[in-house]
Amino acid sequence: KLKVTDAGGCTDSLTRVAYVTINNLIASFTHPDTACVNTLVAFPNTSAPHIGSTWTYGDGGTGTSDAGSHSYPAPGTYFVKLVVFDGYCYDSITHPIVIQPAAVASFTITPTNPCPAPATDSFVATAPPGSTIIWKYGDGATGTGNPSSHTYGSNGQYTVKMIVTNASGCIDTFSQVYTVYSLIFRIHRPIDTTGCVPKTVFFSTDLLTDVPGPGLSPYPYPVSTWTCDFGDGSPTSSAPTPSHTYTAPGIYHITCTITTSNGCPATCTVTVIVGT
Repeated sequence: KLKVTDAGGCTDSLTRVAYVTINNLIASFTHPDTACVNTLVAFPNTSAPHIGSTWTYGDGGTGTSDAGSHSYPAPGTYFVKLVVFDGYCYDSITHPIVIQPAAVASFTITPTNPCPAPATDSFVATAPPGSTIIWKYGDGATGTGNPSSHTYGSNGQYTVKMIVTNASGCIDTFSQVYTVYSLIFRIHRPIDTTGCVPKTVFFSTDLLTDVPGPGLSPYPYPVSTWTCDFGDGSPTSSAPTPSHTYTAPGIYHITCTITTSNGCPATCTVTVIVGT
């Protein structure tokens, strides 16, 4: 009701019914106390009936959806503010949220360059104190703990995954490709073994692998030691491209044993007929 009086003492009044609307708008939203970096955080809007919402997430990010959500790229404490509007009134509320750092970690596999399967390997993680660790070895097997051990029953390339959960509950995954090479050692029979003795015979060898395939490729680690027995009682040879002079005709079994630079042994035997 409005009542006015002029200078002459005359009065008048005007009454409007429901001219002013008094609302009880209360802004509110739920939120976790903490969350992990780079994880989408949901902020459900639990305000009284309203028609508009505006969010500020404390790191420069904003939003206008009714329910808020945001991912924080860096750890820290942020203040999330919600402003709601019901057509007449505004209300706002602010809550803090603590963003925890990611689970920063790494791992090593020993031996770095394994011998052919079966290959037993050790997996050692460098992770924050209080972390829990799950291993996926890439061949279907899994493990836990630090360190961990696993035996690969077949040669091949495996993607090893380490899943780390730190003390704050933040999870991250780290991967390495680990290769268990097959080792194929071959001695090629000499082409010319005929003729009169004494006869000098020259041998050639191959060191190959079928991993990763398809087909054969050079084995990635060279030979570090050789021992060849020519089958006639003569001294063995350590030459990487052996040759031998036979003084009597006959059938001989040549056996060469090698060790590669990553410590893997291999043996091959061939039979030659000399001097016939």
